[in-house]
Amino acid sequence: MSDLLKFKIPADFIEPRVHLSLAELAHGYREGWIGADGVIDLCVQRLSIGSVSQAEEELALLLSDEADQVEGILEGVDADRTSDDMWKVWRYLALAWAYENRESLGDALGLVEMLYADFNYPSEMDGFIRYMPAQPGQRTGIDALISRWEEFVRSESEFYRSRDR
Repeated sequence: MSDLLKFKIPADFIEPRVHLSLAELAHGYREGWIGADGVIDLCVQRLSIGSVSQAEEELALLLSDEADQVEGILEGVDADRTSDDMWKVWRYLALAWAYENRESLGDALGLVEMLYADFNYPSEMDGFIRYMPAQPGQRTGIDALISRWEEFVRSESEFYRSRDR
């Protein structure tokens, strides 16, 4: 991954959209998509609603000034860095966050293009990348690109909401 762009996705944005496995959470932390405080916040939410793994409980019980221990706890979590599923969930979250915040971004489609590069040019994103040709019969222009981006986020959202919790 080229790391052209990184921003932290807040825990309160993530939890209503997808229940990350501990491995996905560890992967997102290692890749810089979520910070230590976000990891702790997600684990606190999980602890308050049900049973959690030992690592999740350890993370949830950390105090805010102990956030530096997150990395050590997550070190033991097996998160295959090459797993497509790991990348896909974070691609979805990054694109959903960017879509929801697009009005406050200077060049939202430019940010999407950087994410396209960071996630190694996935074909699923081709339809809302400005420099990619539209498929035959597709509308063109900025509004059409944003509409296809919205459809991607909506479709992925339905998939991740239906995953087993």
